[in-house]
Amino acid sequence: MRERKRVKIPRGLPKEKLGIFEEKVREKIGRDFHLESIDQDTGEASFVRGVDVATVSSDGKILQASLPDTFATPSAGDRAAASFADQYPGYHMIRFDPYNKRALLAKLPRECVITRDAIAEALGVKPWDVEVAKRRGGGYQLLRLPTRYTPSKHDAKLAEAAVTKVPGGKPGWFVRIDGQSLTGEIIPAELPSFPPLITPDMDHLGANKDVTPFGMKLPQPGSDQGEIAQVDWNASNAMLLAGLPGSGKSVTLNALLASQIAAGCECVVVDDPAKSVDFLWAKPYLRNGGWGCDSDRHAVTALALAYEEGQRRAKILADRGVVNWLDLPEDERFTPIFIIVDEYTAITMTEKEPTSLPKDHPLRVEIAEANLQRVAIGRYVSKIIAEERFVGVRIVLSTQVTNAATGVAPSLRSKIGHKVLQGSNPSQSARQQIFSDEKSVPNVPENVQASGRAAKGVGAADLEGVAPYVYKSQFASTADYLERLKAMGVKSNPNVEPSLRDVSRLAPTLAGDDVIDDGPIESRLSSEGGFGDAGGHVDELKGAAKANHDRAVQMARAKVDRVKFAHNQEQKARGAEDAPLRSLDEAARMLADMD
Repeated sequence: MRERKRVKIPRGLPKEKLGIFEEKVREKIGRDFHLESIDQDTGEASFVRGVDVATVSSDGKILQASLPDTFATPSAGDRAAASFADQYPGYHMIRFDPYNKRALLAKLPRECVITRDAIAEALGVKPWDVEVAKRRGGGYQLLRLPTRYTPSKHDAKLAEAAVTKVPGGKPGWFVRIDGQSLTGEIIPAELPSFPPLITPDMDHLGANKDVTPFGMKLPQPGSDQGEIAQVDWNASNAMLLAGLPGSGKSVTLNALLASQIAAGCECVVVDDPAKSVDFLWAKPYLRNGGWGCDSDRHAVTALALAYEEGQRRAKILADRGVVNWLDLPEDERFTPIFIIVDEYTAITMTEKEPTSLPKDHPLRVEIAEANLQRVAIGRYVSKIIAEERFVGVRIVLSTQVTNAATGVAPSLRSKIGHKVLQGSNPSQSARQQIFSDEKSVPNVPENVQASGRAAKGVGAADLEGVAPYVYKSQFASTADYLERLKAMGVKSNPNVEPSLRDVSRLAPTLAGDDVIDDGPIESRLSSEGGFGDAGGHVDELKGAAKANHDRAVQMARAKVDRVKFAHNQEQKARGAEDAPLRSLDEAARMLADMD
């Protein structure tokens, strides 16, 4: 039912002040009146109150209203909604069709009104562009969303609204949208977390040489089971695994190593001698010369042997006219080489030489020798990453520190496609040092950080070819891995330590030949000057100089014993009779003659 009033328009009223005139008239005759039309002939404005309304639901909760001309424009939605709210308390405009001059009104629960407003705000639309109802089991149904909905633009805002603005919402509630039908749900749930322990699928250990599982992704909201966290080595041949002590890096490394051994890959392990106990379980299953953990020179040799094999493969590809080993027929592809370099920072960090000491001072010589090998380790690592992706050589660098000053320089990190930071709450500085775009990588949620055993072995991963995610490493004891490898019939290898010949050839010392004589080790002071002086004698040394001299002699004797032992072991393994060993070069020539 309508009520109409006609009001005289002031003579000469400018058109731009018509809105002010309308407001003053409504203040006088009633806010529920709206300007319907203007009669230019009589100079009168027609104001109308009420609309033609029809009930379109049996319970009277939905009404259909005819819009007056003043509301029949897209920009009049807010005024129409306010007018209907005044005229029909408890009803809210749920549809606005100005072109057909129609609107739908409905009675809505207060919670649905608030939710509708929150969703509309998140989407940047009007409330009547969204339709909301209560959901069985809690939460809300989103019965209608606007066509402007875009997942990349709106999902994060909707998720925030579900937690912070929807009645009853709390952390854990999530939104699920069907982009095809433009419907969805706001679903109550607890925050996702991890189980206390994630175990590997031993029945499928090593099932895929090119994709290696290492844990579980953080489950999606409403689920307790996450997707598999895994590395695709064809997407990138290099992985950087960083973290604090105790964060579980060794667990992750063992998971990767066990899978690659089981898959039949040729494996190499390089580590600080003091830390290599973590990998002793896998030592029998490495490639020839693949155990680079007993000394810096062994580390250099193990990497150099892998690099040499990569170069051999590159030549084969060149001869075949093939760029990538994956372009070869499957039955002709190379066996992947998988390298772990643990404690990368520690075993590549050089020490400043004490230039105040003479060049032949034992301490300065020792530091220079160690620096030579550590530089060689870093050089081979860089060359493998840069040059040997396309010949099936893969490498994992594990480190506790990730800044340029301590080992993993930005130039090297930029070549590494897979980056993983282990730890439940690393500093922002650590995240910035390892991830190319730290802001795009999710943090471990606070509820996971505070969840005790569930927080063990968690971290964030930014792997080539997939969206960054939070994960938890799978765990199995080394005894479990060994048992499985034996059950699979994986053969052990007696030649995992670099040979004396290869060490001499690939990891030379500053002095050149390692002179090894069956006679006693004598002090150089007996025949030449030392410490910058000529014609010195051992008896003349005192204090620190004598202590350093005695230490150097002891180290030389120990070195002789170790090399002699290695030589004798090789002789026995080859069935050769004992022969005196005078130098590493001589040993190399002798062993070459035996081959």
